[in-house]
Amino acid sequence: MILLAGCGKRESIPVPVFLPLAEGSQIKYVSYVTDSLRRIQHALEYFPRYYVRSDSSTAVKRHYYIENNKLNSYSVDPQGRITLQVQVDLATYAAAAGFPYGMPVFFSYPRLAFDKTRGVGTTWSVRADTQFIVVDAEKNARALEFGYRGEARLEGWSEVTVPASHGQKLKVLDVRWPLLLNYLRDRASGDTLWVQRGEGHEYFDPRFGLARSTNNYTIRKKSEAPVYRQSTLDLYLMIIPSK
Repeated sequence: MILLAGCGKRESIPVPVFLPLAEGSQIKYVSYVTDSLRRIQHALEYFPRYYVRSDSSTAVKRHYYIENNKLNSYSVDPQGRITLQVQVDLATYAAAAGFPYGMPVFFSYPRLAFDKTRGVGTTWSVRADTQFIVVDAEKNARALEFGYRGEARLEGWSEVTVPASHGQKLKVLDVRWPLLLNYLRDRASGDTLWVQRGEGHEYFDPRFGLARSTNNYTIRKKSEAPVYRQSTLDLYLMIIPSK
């Protein structure tokens, strides 16, 4: 009886989409960052995501979408795991650490965003790192290491209200990230020049995709006091043809 209950629990968890997979659909998010007193630190930012196409030629389905005028993708395997292909500009992290911003340095890595293989309580981790060269203010070349660490747990069902829901609560799957870490390290000295450490949640509506993302974190730059921030990403507008 225990085994049967466990199997039923796993099967009751649907595989959410990351964004609506309908031609002509679009979603728009609003993003903002606040300090410890909930004061907004910059103007609200709005950005859309557009579904483009899907590739189902293999067991692992890949879906493509446009965000910030760039083509992005994510995959869904037969077990229902959603993996995003994250793209970052490492030069922006170097600039945050105090280096002049030069040419962009692009880095891409996979991030497992959703896993339900062991039902509620499923845990997983993500690791990625790379090295790149920057030029400091004295025109000297510096070798830096960028790293990302993440730990996640499927908490189960929750409810959120976002602007696109017009006051109605959405029933969502809560993925908690007890550890979210980005760092920049000097390869020669071993010094950590910049680090962002925090925790967060991602809430997936099985019908519409990512509804909300929150993150509480502390930024620490070498020789400077830490800075606390909170970021929120909310589903603001949703257009799905025939719905």
